[in-house]
Amino acid sequence: LKNGCLMIFVYYYKNMESKFNRFFFLFFLISFFPFSLSARNKKQITVKVLLQSMPRKSFDSWVVYAPKGFVIKNQRSGKVFKKSSQKKMTIANKGGYLVCNGTVCNCRTLLVGPQGGYFEWDKKQYKGGLLIVCHKDRLLGINCLDLESYVYCVLKSESWPGWPCEVNKVFAVMCRSYVIAQIDEADRAKRLYHVKNTNVHQTYNGLHDCKIIKQAVEETKSQVLLHNKKPILAMFDSCCGGVVPKNIDNGLDFKKAPYLARKKACKYCKSFSIYSWQAEYSLQQLCSFLRPVWGTQPIYGLKIVKRDKAGLVKQVQIRGKKRTKLVSGQEMYSCIPGVKSFCFSIKKKGKKIVFDGRGYGHHVGLCQWGARQMVSKGYGYKKILQFYYPGTRLRRW
Repeated sequence: LKNGCLMIFVYYYKNMESKFNRFFFLFFLISFFPFSLSARNKKQITVKVLLQSMPRKSFDSWVVYAPKGFVIKNQRSGKVFKKSSQKKMTIANKGGYLVCNGTVCNCRTLLVGPQGGYFEWDKKQYKGGLLIVCHKDRLLGINCLDLESYVYCVLKSESWPGWPCEVNKVFAVMCRSYVIAQIDEADRAKRLYHVKNTNVHQTYNGLHDCKIIKQAVEETKSQVLLHNKKPILAMFDSCCGGVVPKNIDNGLDFKKAPYLARKKACKYCKSFSIYSWQAEYSLQQLCSFLRPVWGTQPIYGLKIVKRDKAGLVKQVQIRGKKRTKLVSGQEMYSCIPGVKSFCFSIKKKGKKIVFDGRGYGHHVGLCQWGARQMVSKGYGYKKILQFYYPGTRLRRW
């Protein structure tokens, strides 16, 4: 249609007698052409998710299933190596080369995809293909799929499917922005995959059939948050606990990501039970939890010695019989299961140590329970995203 319009414009331009009309038409044509060209050249974004990484020495085999059989390609050349109607594919490693159902493929990289539908691996179903890579001393299993399918799949784990569609639209834009930013970072670092399937990046467990999530993804298709014309690293946690991100000192460079330095406190999550928490332990239990950072000696007490401007714990002193040691708030959060955030206090209650805290997560970016409350108060997904990521713009990517 655009090309047909272009021909009509050229025809009329040639037949115009007025120089003014010709100039106006030429200006319009130049403005129109880049739009047509950019729309034509737009490429589909593929997300590469690391599902598993195994040492080659201890690797035995991976078994993949596909209801309609497989297509096996050389990932670099795109050449089809083999088509198989077999529903089961066993992938092994022999001397650094990949072996599929007993056939040596004489290459270190293969893309194994279903002939239709999905493939199943480790009791989970996935769209796209499975990229198998022999890289140095490891074997990598990477799921390659289109961006919108990835966002749809990842929201089952990173969202609450029972929540309203408007909340899931917030999360869809957030997750899409985050993964595109990670793709850019991975390409610069020359990493073979873009994201891991764990909460190191975003928890990803393959296909599901939630209709609300599907609707949210479709209604926000291609929409991302931009800062300086680039997709943002849209961090989020479950509940921020009312902490002001601008005051947090956790190593984040807020100059590069000013949209994470929100100055206004989120008060929307305060009404939920997840907002505050308490954990109580004996000194013996704490000794067991803190063994990676303290050792096996008995613990006599804990004391917070440093907080940042946001009130988050930076350092805790562990006191033993003959020595003391400073550990970070991050280490406390990682080692003690009941510590759910970095905003907490410590007090002694009889023979027990009690932790009282607020929030669930790292307190940076979007607060999921806060977003849920904002929707219940009538806010749309665009307004919510602007509140949690100030200074960003919502655009199609």
